[in-house]
Amino acid sequence: MNEPHISLTGYLGGNPELRTTAGGARVVDLRVASSRRIKVGEEWQDGETMWFEVACWNELAETVAESLHKGDKVMVEGKLAQRTWVREDGTSVPNLVIDARTVGVDLSRFPVKVIKQVREGGAAETFADQRINRTTGEVPAAFEEIAA
Repeated sequence: MNEPHISLTGYLGGNPELRTTAGGARVVDLRVASSRRIKVGEEWQDGETMWFEVACWNELAETVAESLHKGDKVMVEGKLAQRTWVREDGTSVPNLVIDARTVGVDLSRFPVKVIKQVREGGAAETFADQRINRTTGEVPAAFEEIAA
């Protein structure tokens, strides 16, 4: 089956808040605003703002919640999904949501120091001195001031 994919750039409309679903999955729901720039004569003006709903799951959700804040410029890539919710009056409303595969920041605006995370598996032992251990929260001495 073909699934539509989407990528966009915009600004976070609120602070990401991590929550856990009844099934135990970790999720962060984001609202991302994107405004078209329109040239009118010699001046640039903002066009109408479009709002996108984005769902980040599990490890991505945790990292987004730890790293991003309202107003940050982000790039999102993921699958476009339709979810239906039911209003109090019983009518169904379709809603488009991006199930994010990746979320990044605009490096021209935000300097970033990449800290790789330790995950269970073979590479964890090899690179343990360079990564934050997600399970214990231990930070290598070289990265303590960055993680704070």
